[in-house]
Order: sequence, then structure tokens, then C-alpha cells
Amino acid sequence: MYKKIVAIGGGEIGKVKKDKTRSNYETKEQDEKIIELTGKEKPNFLFIGHAEPIEHQKSYYKTMRDIYNKMYGCPYKTIRSSDLENTEKVKELIDWADIIYEGGGNTKRMLELWNDTGFNIILKEALMKLKVLCGISAGASCWFSECLTDSLRLENENAPLIIIPGLNFVDGVFVPHANEEKKKIIKKYLKNTNKYAYLVSDCAALLINNDKIEVVKSRNDAYCIKVYWKNNKFYEEEL
Repeated sequence: MYKKIVAIGGGEIGKVKKDKTRSNYETKEQDEKIIELTGKEKPNFLFIGHAEPIEHQKSYYKTMRDIYNKMYGCPYKTIRSSDLENTEKVKELIDWADIIYEGGGNTKRMLELWNDTGFNIILKEALMKLKVLCGISAGASCWFSECLTDSLRLENENAPLIIIPGLNFVDGVFVPHANEEKKKIIKKYLKNTNKYAYLVSDCAALLINNDKIEVVKSRNDAYCIKVYWKNNKFYEEEL
């Protein structure tokens, strides 16, 4: 199946912090590639942001509007979590969009919301209509067969990292904010299986255009590594 997906491992996106200052903007290169992938100069941009709690979504919407609408001139709309019960409205917005972008946050809660409301099915239809599906952290992990997430740690810092099913639009296990701790967990999880995983650091992204994979980096030390076991040996391939 032909698909257009951009999965960003993490990084600062210029959010306004509690002290009213802005964080750095580290995903410029990825955002420009997302726009380029549509084949349009100013594509319609739809932000969903359902991985964040409802009370935090408003500020996230403003941040993404500042980037895609004010910086790049893209027409901009949103689907709030509370909109998902209105299937007709949601489908109209999805049809309007060229880009559908999910932000970071609680991957587990976000996917449960989508499954409960049927939004997962609507997203599958968007994939088949060649919309560009993209996002960062939770919004990158969701498109894959499985993902490693710290969702439980958002409520209990001592909770373990867990592997959960994604939407299965792309085969493989996606690992955002990749580091050595996560590599060890994935190495153990993959052993004695035919599965593979993508370890994607902050400021790096996998750009999937049909079956072609491109790595987009916005920092010199960023990386994407494909890992798997073969003949009882663990392989790491930098993409």
C-alpha cells in the first residue's frame, strides 16, 4: 500500500513555557520535509494533538499554528479530542487536510481514545487517500505496528517502559527519544522473534514515501537505527 508518513523521534518545537518564554525550535528540517511531501506549496494542515490532556491542548494548538500557518502560510485547522464524537465533522476535516499531524504526550491514552471513538478507522481511510500522516514522539509512534512508550511514567515515574500495539500502518516497533536504556529493552524484546525496531533520537525522523525510507536530521548527533536479531546475533543498522 502506498503511504506517506513522517515519524519524528522527538525534539523541541518552540512551545511557550510556563514562564512565557519559548523553547527552541528544533524540527524545522522535518516540518519542511512534511510540507514538501504533499507536493503543494501551502498544503492544508490539520493538527490533532490528542496525546495531550484536554487542558493542555489549547497551547499546543497555538504552537503548531505559529509554525505551519504563520511561518509557512499553510491553512490551519484542528480536531480536538471532544470533536471525535462528531463523526461527520471529523470526516470533513480529514478530507480537507493534506497533512494530519499528531503531537507528543501519552501514547497509550491517545490510542485508546482513537480505538474507542473509531478515529483509528478514519485515519486508516486517510492513509489510503494519501494524506501525509506525521507527528512527533507519541504522534510518530502511533503509525507503527508497535511502539515503546513511557506512558505509564507520566503518572508514576517509577513505572516501567512498555510496548503497546500501534495502528499498524508501518511494520516494526517504533522507539522515540532513543537512548541506551531503550535499546536494552528492545534488544531483549526482539530476541527469538522476526521483528525489528527503529530507534529514533530527538531531532531525527523517518520519512516513509511508499516503501522508500529517508532519514531527516536537524542536529548532527541525531540518529535513526534499525535493530533486529538474525542467526542469534543482534544487528544495528544506522539508516
